[in-house]
Amino acid sequence: FLKAVALLGAGAGCGAAYYLHTTSQREDKGAFDFVEDRGNFQVRRYAFVSSAEVLVKGKDIQEGLEAAKFDLGPYLKGANSRKKPVFAYRPIYIYQFTGIQLPQADMIPYMAYKILSPEKYDMNSRIPKPNNPYIILQETYPATRAVKLIEGELNNETVQKATQELEALIDADPTYKRIEGRHVLVSHFRPFRRISWGTQNEILIDVRKVETQN
Repeated sequence: FLKAVALLGAGAGCGAAYYLHTTSQREDKGAFDFVEDRGNFQVRRYAFVSSAEVLVKGKDIQEGLEAAKFDLGPYLKGANSRKKPVFAYRPIYIYQFTGIQLPQADMIPYMAYKILSPEKYDMNSRIPKPNNPYIILQETYPATRAVKLIEGELNNETVQKATQELEALIDADPTYKRIEGRHVLVSHFRPFRRISWGTQNEILIDVRKVETQN
């Protein structure tokens, strides 16, 4: 992680990162359990899983996504200690990282990650080690998340609009409340079909269920 921060601060990083998730558990096997549909948004439960993440930078979210693919792609394809492909779920996830300040005023730091298959790996022994020293193997925390599609092209404006809309929907919902201080995730995903020309993007916000008194 410190190496990644140093890379960004020195201006040697190659962009920003982004995180994608599908609405179908079948298409993203095991990454989440569907909890319920609240009408205007879904609620899902994400498990405690291993991930490969990288800290990058970019002028916008789209540039960040391309940088994340550039960094994570070779690792997943075999640039690792076993020289074999790494099994990972299809989405790439990204969020704006507020832990550092870049010297370049027009650049934004992002953290991106891919969820690794828990059927294949665990953090204790089996995950191939990245050749890229800026890719970190981590464990993601379990979370309940509200999810909403991002309409239109993926860019900073559509992400901000979808975030504001989902926050308003959660605030108006009597059952769930936002957890303050958590990152707002974006997921970017190409649906698994024989022929697919588009991508799917979502906003994910951590929530908790409101305790009801009997």
